[in-house]
Amino acid sequence: MALYLVRWPDLSCTLVTARDEDHLVYLLDEVGNPVGCRWTEYDGPVFIDFHLPVRITIDWPEQAERPLSPEAFQIEGLDLLAQRAGIQAEVGAGDTAGEMLETIMKFAFPATAEMYCDALEEVLEESQLRDALRADLMLLAESSWRRAHLERTARDDSVAKLAVEMDAPMELAKYWEAMVAEMHGGEHDEHGVVDGLDEDKADRMLSPLQLLDFETDRSQTIPLRGHPELTLRDEANAITAHVFRNGFLEDLHRGLPSPLVTNPRFTRITDPEMKKLMIESSAKLAHWLCLREMLLEEKPEAYYQLLSVVGFRTARHWEREAQSCEVSAPEYKQACASCNYPLHPEWRCCPVCEKPV
Repeated sequence: MALYLVRWPDLSCTLVTARDEDHLVYLLDEVGNPVGCRWTEYDGPVFIDFHLPVRITIDWPEQAERPLSPEAFQIEGLDLLAQRAGIQAEVGAGDTAGEMLETIMKFAFPATAEMYCDALEEVLEESQLRDALRADLMLLAESSWRRAHLERTARDDSVAKLAVEMDAPMELAKYWEAMVAEMHGGEHDEHGVVDGLDEDKADRMLSPLQLLDFETDRSQTIPLRGHPELTLRDEANAITAHVFRNGFLEDLHRGLPSPLVTNPRFTRITDPEMKKLMIESSAKLAHWLCLREMLLEEKPEAYYQLLSVVGFRTARHWEREAQSCEVSAPEYKQACASCNYPLHPEWRCCPVCEKPV
């Protein structure tokens, strides 16, 4: 495994281990689109501290030679740990840590590092710093050019279109397509037919892009197997209501609206909340799929009844064909005097221009 120093298009960088550069791209895609990133194998100094997010005070004994007892430890500030914030990392304070920061900065942000590390002045000129940061941000501009070129290519290239829709680099999109082609490459019968489809039609359907886009309008109205009235969309609505809507998401949805959640600068869901939401939703979905397999095979009427009950209770007014909807600004009578954004009566500042109300 090699240790890579990765500079993202914005003013951030990452240290990550990977087997090779292909594996590195795969790992980076876990947290963001690596298009526009640049990296190098890092062999410089490393000094990083890790600690649990708690406060510890120690009642030292009056006698110097007396050892500590467990009762001498006072543990406080458990809120973050109780919310599964986990271990925290920060750069150490020694010379080695300083060398690490300087080495990383010179690769990731060379223009800023030239001023920051080599300047003799104790206080740097803001105008010069701004110019250096703008030079280091050229990587972001280059990344946007690449994305724009990819979007233009996607008009005629199915792999490029897959990369755009999945917000992934072309290398991964090509890998996905090759993987699907390999999975289905040997499933042709002697007449050139795959699962009852002509070979040319099957090839189109078996590419990852066609699997994602295949007749999405028609799929909303396809009848549920063995039922005269229920559709796949009715089943999807019931599953969504039970698995996703009526879970931890409802806890996040409670309460008065806040200007913070309408401002794109701030996250609407924290990482621990997202993790809890995904874990609980996946667990409930697994249980639902287990019931589906069991009931559809042995007692289909019981499964249809389950769908009807859940659908009537929580999803009877939901859309049965729409695939998206517009998210409009909230309709409030009061508006911001500066930018005219609608304001909730209890807000004290505008979430867009941040001017006080």
